[in-house]
Amino acid sequence: MLHEPGLVQNPMLRVPITVPLDWRDRVNAELDSALDALARAGIDSFADTLATRLDHVRAEATPADWVDGILPWVRAHPAIGIARARLPLPQPTVADEAGNRARRTRHLTIANVIDAAAARSPAPHILALGSGRLPELDWSVAVTRGRIGRLVAADRDRRVLRHLATIQTARLPALLPMALTLRDVLRGGASQLGPFDAIYAADLVTPPPPATLATLVGKLFARLKPGGQLILGALAEVGGTSALHDALAPALPIWRSAAGVAALAAELPRTAILSRNIATTPAGQSWYLDLRRV
Repeated sequence: MLHEPGLVQNPMLRVPITVPLDWRDRVNAELDSALDALARAGIDSFADTLATRLDHVRAEATPADWVDGILPWVRAHPAIGIARARLPLPQPTVADEAGNRARRTRHLTIANVIDAAAARSPAPHILALGSGRLPELDWSVAVTRGRIGRLVAADRDRRVLRHLATIQTARLPALLPMALTLRDVLRGGASQLGPFDAIYAADLVTPPPPATLATLVGKLFARLKPGGQLILGALAEVGGTSALHDALAPALPIWRSAAGVAALAAELPRTAILSRNIATTPAGQSWYLDLRRV
């Protein structure tokens, strides 16, 4: 593929995305300075230098440049490999009260999806993609009352799956932990599952090509029962995590606009959609695409 002068393709990306050469050089210079700090003064100086330099880079970039072009270069730098091996993953930097409010809203939003499925259908079957540790279970009335038929919790993190197995044993026999990723779904990995009364992915963190993402949404929508609900969540803005967190997190974050979230359903047949809504959290930190099937 030919690129414009002064642009270079990022080798970490499957999709041909370009980033200006001066940004690539800036990333290398900033992270090389962190390696110098490690050699001179040890791991604490390395950690401080790395976090500070990354914050400076992100502050000067647009959100789109940071996620689509700059961050993959950052994650490919040797300093990040050292940081992953020797530093803990930084926690979100949102102020405590705002962060707690955002988390409560997110958990309650997903718990409402679970409860709505139980209201529509006795013993509903539900699929949680990228489930994490399922904190929404603590907010669900249907879970508390034992009204869930089957909840398939799909995640790629083995530690998360082991944690979910303890929940299954202690609290929720209907829970079925499963090693399943979005890419597995694209390859037909969910075809043997369902159909489901509800499917949710609270965070679309991996940025696949738009055509691939549209295919994913289509495959998930096809696994719904008539009247079933599909809800997809995405971060609405940069700033809830530090630049160092973005660099060290297992998956690339992705931020979307309201229009970008709405576009996820653009290729679904209109006659199959009972309702389509776009919602945001009160603090505006997340968008949700809420689809119901005819």
